[in-house]
Amino acid sequence: MSQSGRSTVSRRGNDILIRCHVQPGARKDEIRGLHGDRVHIRIAAPAVDGHANMRLRSFVARLFGLPKTQVHLQRGERSRDKVVRVEDAGELPAEFLAVLS
Repeated sequence: MSQSGRSTVSRRGNDILIRCHVQPGARKDEIRGLHGDRVHIRIAAPAVDGHANMRLRSFVARLFGLPKTQVHLQRGERSRDKVVRVEDAGELPAEFLAVLS
């Protein structure tokens, strides 16, 4: 993890920021790898009325083993390119480490 603003995953104090590219309307929630310098995440919810964003927060929270209230969209609410902030994240889950290595 780097401290630079352009890295895929960075730490800010106890929080982790994840730059991701989100593909709504998928069959299942999953991390597909990298999309440029972003984590490619497929979400099984449509990009309508914020459903994909809510599902993204739930998916990331589940991977970290945290409540959804600790996962926030820092940037990109209406875009496929987003920055997700995970409060008091601890360690990065294996699913993220696998695509970053």
